[in-house]
Amino acid sequence: MSYLSCNCCNDLIDLNDFNDFYKSISNEQSEILNQFCEKCYYDNQIKFFIKNNYPLPTNIVKKFDTYYILYHNGDIKYECKYNGLKKDGVQILYYPNLNKKEECFYIQDQIEGYHEKWYLSGSLKYKCYYENNIKCGVCIYFSEDGEVLENLPK
Repeated sequence: MSYLSCNCCNDLIDLNDFNDFYKSISNEQSEILNQFCEKCYYDNQIKFFIKNNYPLPTNIVKKFDTYYILYHNGDIKYECKYNGLKKDGVQILYYPNLNKKEECFYIQDQIEGYHEKWYLSGSLKYKCYYENNIKCGVCIYFSEDGEVLENLPK
């Protein structure tokens, strides 16, 4: 597997996932994307609208303190609860088939607990534990059939 590192959260990104996401966005946004993983890209989009008090575009919906970014058909692509400009609760990304793509929990913008990623099929792809936004222990990558591919130290 080949990886690159997000300039925002330093998370390792599977190059295949990055290329799929990169192809899915418009050309004017692609330069920005070169710096961020998908979850940081969406987070920065939402924080931009909150910080500048701009009206939300039609693909971003707010219900109470939770923001949703939607696919063109209205299905949820991304959801996260915010307290002001800080992520504060579960953050979930979904595939177009509505299977979870990625999930982690935040307390005041700091990852706390497990950060997990899944394949399109729904099998676990990656699992890593965080305390106060710091990786603790080993991060495990799995093949689509559940075989451990790599154990990467924190």
